[in-house]
Amino acid sequence: MATIIIPAFRRTRYVGDAIRSALAQTLQNIEIIVVDDSDSEDIKNICYSFEDARLTYRSNKIRLGVLVSCNNAVSESNGQYITVLNDDDLIAPEFLERSVNIMENNPHLALIFCDHWIIDEYGIIQNELSDSNTTYWHRDYLAVPRHFKWVA
Repeated sequence: MATIIIPAFRRTRYVGDAIRSALAQTLQNIEIIVVDDSDSEDIKNICYSFEDARLTYRSNKIRLGVLVSCNNAVSESNGQYITVLNDDDLIAPEFLERSVNIMENNPHLALIFCDHWIIDEYGIIQNELSDSNTTYWHRDYLAVPRHFKWVA
């Protein structure tokens, strides 16, 4: 099983999209934990609107911050593999399946990392911004054999 933790704080505009992208994973043996650090009725209602047993809503009655919220979710999770998806981000449908496959076939690995695309408010990839961000953070080159590269 894999776990997707979605930390949320007051922003409601994209959290439904983030949850939808998490639920659309090709790997079906997943759990999704939304950790609401703002105790928002709106975020709670968005989560409950999905009516999917794989989705759990957890609210902090007092603000704990993203790190403590995620750590608490990790301790409550059932997943052997865990990833964090921010409340205003999307995750590619095959991300967990491919990531878990890499981990399962390379037991010496403890962590995998991938780059990301920058998208606009409509979900359209901004290629120039994405490429310049990749270059800026020096993710355009990683020494082999420390990484696996796949193209979506």
